Amino acid sequence: IEIDIFFTSLDKAPPYLALSYVWGDPAPVKLIVCNEKRMLITKSFLWKEGRAVYLWADGICINQLDVEEKTCQVKLMGEIYRRARGVVAHVG
Repeated sequence: IEIDIFFTSLDKAPPYLALSYVWGDPAPVKLIVCNEKRMLITKSFLWKEGRAVYLWADGICINQLDVEEKTCQVKLMGEIYRRARGVVAHVG
């Protein structure tokens, strides 16, 4: 899996799917390439759409180690999910 992260405002975002995937076993199981850097993801992130999609994934798009960023982004999550063309939630 190879992904690219880019920054955009909600008003200018292309149609995207929102994915909440950090729930469940937090142990990384797969290596992906993100913006040309290797990154470990959890099993619940694995996506099988088979084509390129715009995807907002909370566990990747929010810096989980930055409390200030997480606080700011959590306040936007309702709007992020409302504007998505679909929402996928991993429930285990």
